[in-house]
Amino acid sequence: MNREKWLTEVASQIEGHYFNANDVSLDAYKVTCSWPSSRGLTSRRRTLGQCFHAKASSAGIYEIFISPTLSDNVEVAAVLAHEMCHVADKCQNGHGAPFTKLARMCELEGKPTATVAGEAFKRWVETKTPTLGDYPHAEIEVNARSKKQSTRMIKCRCVECDYIVRTSRKNLERAVPRCPDEECISFMLPMAV
Repeated sequence: MNREKWLTEVASQIEGHYFNANDVSLDAYKVTCSWPSSRGLTSRRRTLGQCFHAKASSAGIYEIFISPTLSDNVEVAAVLAHEMCHVADKCQNGHGAPFTKLARMCELEGKPTATVAGEAFKRWVETKTPTLGDYPHAEIEVNARSKKQSTRMIKCRCVECDYIVRTSRKNLERAVPRCPDEECISFMLPMAV
């Protein structure tokens, strides 16, 4: 089973257990593992999921994105349920009272803008794990560096002729370089960074 099949199956289970059981209908939607928006990478607050209105999709259906930074079954299912509440609300009320009512119906807790799985929701997801298996995705660490920063060169300028050269901080600690121009015998000074 791949990620999208797992997410689709969990969404179907959430829809049946929470929404259909409470006579709440959902319009057509798709769910996938993808970066929710550019804000998810650059802001201090990570975006864990996002629901786009059907009008934004050329397919005419709601599009739900679950961040690849998540890999825990319960956390992924809770974010998915949160986004499905937006679908049920037709993206009309943001995180207002109608949305909050739907989130509580799904046994999600916490601030409406950052809901988490309540104990009952956690137990429900854990009962599904034996048949669904674990979420088939390895968490992506956004801030992981693939290689160490190389030597950062420092720009130095001749005080007389404005000749520019770059050197390492280690070289500057050993000695202040002289201008390589034979007609100029001045020192090279580090420029303000």
